[in-house]
Amino acid sequence: MGFAAAAFARALPGAPLVSWKGSLGHTLGSCGLVELAITLAALRGTETGSAGKIPGTVGGAAPCFTDTVALAPFAAAPFDATVLTSNAFGGAHAAMVLSRE
Repeated sequence: MGFAAAAFARALPGAPLVSWKGSLGHTLGSCGLVELAITLAALRGTETGSAGKIPGTVGGAAPCFTDTVALAPFAAAPFDATVLTSNAFGGAHAAMVLSRE
């Protein structure tokens, strides 16, 4: 996570970085779907003005996590796009970009 967080922090300065896999990991393949549902709810909430809190990273601590990773829940700010990445056993990796357009 440390290398990925550092790369995203450089590419998207100021964007909140969170990781929910640590709290959802035992859902295995469906973890990405749960993360997608959380992200879509946040995206819709900011659109309607009913945004609440976005869960922070559960169980994240140095040295694996950098100071760019949001550890505590935070208020959802309006956003138009997001990137989801999901890693799994055996080197499987998927990424998805969501946008309002």
